[in-house]
Amino acid sequence: MPTSQPQSMLYELEHKLPIPLEKRAYFHARVLNSFYQYVLLKFMEEERAGRLTKAELGRRIERAPAVISRLLGAPGNWGLETVTDLLLGICGEELVPSSTPLVGRAFRNYQHWEAQANAPIPPTTSTSTTGVFNIPSRIASVVVCDDILFGLTGKAFLNGVYVSDITIHGNALAIPQLVFYFTVETPKEKPFKKLTLKVVPFGTAPTQLDIPLESVPQSTNPARPKIIVRAPVLVQQIMLRPGKIETTVITESEELDAGGIWVTPIAPALP
Repeated sequence: MPTSQPQSMLYELEHKLPIPLEKRAYFHARVLNSFYQYVLLKFMEEERAGRLTKAELGRRIERAPAVISRLLGAPGNWGLETVTDLLLGICGEELVPSSTPLVGRAFRNYQHWEAQANAPIPPTTSTSTTGVFNIPSRIASVVVCDDILFGLTGKAFLNGVYVSDITIHGNALAIPQLVFYFTVETPKEKPFKKLTLKVVPFGTAPTQLDIPLESVPQSTNPARPKIIVRAPVLVQQIMLRPGKIETTVITESEELDAGGIWVTPIAPALP
């Protein structure tokens, strides 16, 4: 039975062919997100050093405080004028054009994680006949998306979330990256002693991320008996093949299934 060969996300660039609109849109979003992260980090450096506030930045570039909050609060469709104004107002710097080839590029790894102690009891928590809450078991889940950004206030912005199967044409497709945003919950009576997030694409070597437990806060509110840890795992230069991408959480005593996601081939249209 003939099978199709995997096609790289950069196939058209490698072969000097017309670049499809959906791929151009993907890189449009990546560039805009890169500008946002760059400017945001510049602002955070100045703010932490006590040299700048949003109000002062607005005064410098003649923008209302609400506009500054909106610009720095989430990625937007910035033009060059906006980037120029922000850099001038934040640090007195000028953007210098630069670019790097995509073909043959070694992508950097990316790690970011956060933990939330004192999480509320979910509505589904059961009670015993005596009215005492049962201690919930550890659970894990994952959201799969194309990219993730973290805003000034710590909010996570997930871009291109997959709400069902990932569909591909043929038997394989190479893409630049996928982000697996894990959520892991444990009772405060049973804190994690080890926590490793694991992603195993079908037919591909696994990617793992060890969470530094010394930075995980402990629950202190008796009405909120759970500890929640959230963290993204970035898998780059991933080859998608039909089958399930397994996602698991490895602790000191068990391996939790986070759900994963299926990759499904699109059936060819009938003649």
